Amino acid sequence: MLEHDPLPGFSVQRHTPVVMAHSHTHAHLEVNFITGARMRYRTPQGDVWVEPNQITLFWAQFDHQAVTVEGDGDIVNINLPLDTLSELQLPVEFLARLFRGDILFAQDRASFDRPLFRQWHVDWTSGVEWRQQQTIQEVGLRIRRMAMAHIQSQGLQTASPPDLVRVQKMLNFVFAHYLDPISVNDVAASADLSAAQARRIFQHLLDCGVHQFVRRLRLSHAHRMIMRNEKPVTAIALEVGFNSLSGFYTAFTDHYGQPPGQVVAGARG
Repeated sequence: MLEHDPLPGFSVQRHTPVVMAHSHTHAHLEVNFITGARMRYRTPQGDVWVEPNQITLFWAQFDHQAVTVEGDGDIVNINLPLDTLSELQLPVEFLARLFRGDILFAQDRASFDRPLFRQWHVDWTSGVEWRQQQTIQEVGLRIRRMAMAHIQSQGLQTASPPDLVRVQKMLNFVFAHYLDPISVNDVAASADLSAAQARRIFQHLLDCGVHQFVRRLRLSHAHRMIMRNEKPVTAIALEVGFNSLSGFYTAFTDHYGQPPGQVVAGARG
């Protein structure tokens, strides 16, 4: 079983893989390493199989749900908050892929990740401060190694530290207020930037505009509510900021490739 739900900060858990009753979200980079089993994650972009002995990374602010587990084994979950992630100076394209909802993988070809992940769990749960700090540093270095290997042939540049600090402030604001009627100026002001500067940083680091990113989060929120059959679609559309039901249907269908009614039918069926 899970030791606990992800906390706001950095955390490491080790448990038996289980099917989740509902999808959920949390504002972390989630890093998983599974052994002795395989899992199928359901995401708004489609189902993804997580195979044993590979690192799996994704930005967990987007819906995800383990719907199938095959085999007996265990999984180590590591959750990095945005401030920890911003310190790693990861390649821009790597960050952009994470923030648009891609799930990234790295095979444990040298067979060193399994003992590493298990040691990180031991060190983190020891409660000893220096061991916990060492865990955070080592996890960060492993993710950076993965990121650099992932894009080394593409000649891409890392993001500048000032831009990472600024986007961190703006993302923190967006994650807290994306269901509110916020503007580009509101997002920019959270990092003491102009609207033009905010647009540039979003486009550079996240490969999308500010409005597009906010809409993506709103649609993800709507998708989660529809999957859980929490409210009528009309009420959900209003909650996520759409005044027009037809506009919501069009945006939802364009983003997920199927209308809300098909998602409801699939969740029930």
